[in-house]
Amino acid sequence: MKRWAKIHFWGTFVGVNAIFMPMHIMGIMGHPRRYAQATEFKYLAGTQGLPSFHYHGGPDDGGGSAPFLD
Repeated sequence: MKRWAKIHFWGTFVGVNAIFMPMHIMGIMGHPRRYAQATEFKYLAGTQGLPSFHYHGGPDDGGGSAPFLD
């Protein structure tokens, strides 16, 4: 039982951080809200890879809970 609890915890922890940490970093860098693509802002050129990382965090988060689905 302890083993499954650790799998669930670490899978969810990594997945949630993969989803929300890129958004946090983009917000600190000044990314405007509700813009799907902010390529017209030159100061955000360094954040272009973060949405892709954010997109792939969802399946990682689901993987932490997958062993517990009926």
